[in-house]
Amino acid sequence: MRRRAFLQSTAASGLLAAAGPSIRLGIITEPTGSHLSLYLASLPKCSGVAAVAVADPTGGSFEKAKEGAAGGLRTYTDPARMLHEFRPDLALITMESHHMPPVVRLALQNGCHVLSEKHPCANLRDFEPLVSLSKASNRHLMLAFATRYSPIVIKARELVQSGRLGKLYSVDSFIIGDQTRYTKPEANVPGDSPRPGPAAAI
Repeated sequence: MRRRAFLQSTAASGLLAAAGPSIRLGIITEPTGSHLSLYLASLPKCSGVAAVAVADPTGGSFEKAKEGAAGGLRTYTDPARMLHEFRPDLALITMESHHMPPVVRLALQNGCHVLSEKHPCANLRDFEPLVSLSKASNRHLMLAFATRYSPIVIKARELVQSGRLGKLYSVDSFIIGDQTRYTKPEANVPGDSPRPGPAAAI
């Protein structure tokens, strides 16, 4: 399964299981947020989502967000105000990595479970206190590393850890994409045009 399809089919269900059967979802983002279009196309339509709000300090993602939502979407240019007024159960945060730590902290401090797109920080020292905060507040702090659960990646990890490949100094890894989508239009994810090449780097 391709990463985009995995995100669409499993991200929402995992989040809903963590936060409850009917949740209020707050998305904190900016126009350069990773996989933003996929989240906006899928999460507002989930049956377990009762209401959705989007906070974007630039306001640049609001038009796209309103296209994906069925209706009733609330927008904010101040994430703190969204967290205070909308009171989401779950915060999905997808921003540039150097913007993420203070926003993740803010969401946790407001009682939200958090799904953070990668990378959640530019320096490890900025993320470690957030892990401690999530544990202290009994909130989930989840990272979107879907590819790590790919059977191909799991097998590659096993091979490396077994020592059968010897001492590795560097690795270039590629996953050969399923070409079904080139011949069967129904295999394509909406909004995802086929890539010109067959290989996608992990």
